[in-house]
Amino acid sequence: MFDVLIIYHSCSGRSKKIALIMGSTLKALVVPVSNFKIEQFRKAKIVGIGSGIYYFRHHKEIFKLVSKLPECKKKIFVFSTSGLSSTVFHKKLHSLLKRKGYEIIGKLAVRGFNQYILFRLIGGISKGCPNEDDFKKTREFCESLKGKYL
Repeated sequence: MFDVLIIYHSCSGRSKKIALIMGSTLKALVVPVSNFKIEQFRKAKIVGIGSGIYYFRHHKEIFKLVSKLPECKKKIFVFSTSGLSSTVFHKKLHSLLKRKGYEIIGKLAVRGFNQYILFRLIGGISKGCPNEDDFKKTREFCESLKGKYL
């Protein structure tokens, strides 16, 4: 058994960067959704799930994954990258996780370069993100999880 599993989906590499920093800080197994195996989930005490935000919610691959997960009382944290860096976009995923019995122990939203249709007109928002400030925020989030749960 290992303590932490981090599952992510990343189209641009931004969410992968955050997942890898989390993995390093938490000494976690980090896997993309495409390589996820249910045995990994069963062996973990805590699971982190995240992606970029697309059309105001996590990527559809994250929802496909969560819909296949068993109902249980496992501790979960959720993370995302988006131009607006807001956990308000986590609501739909949180709702699905809670219906399956999971305990949400944390949520993290960091900035990521965004070229959503409206923002594309001005060249995108949060250029160069995630950056060192976002990486620091990620490490601090992980340290708080370690202090409470590991």
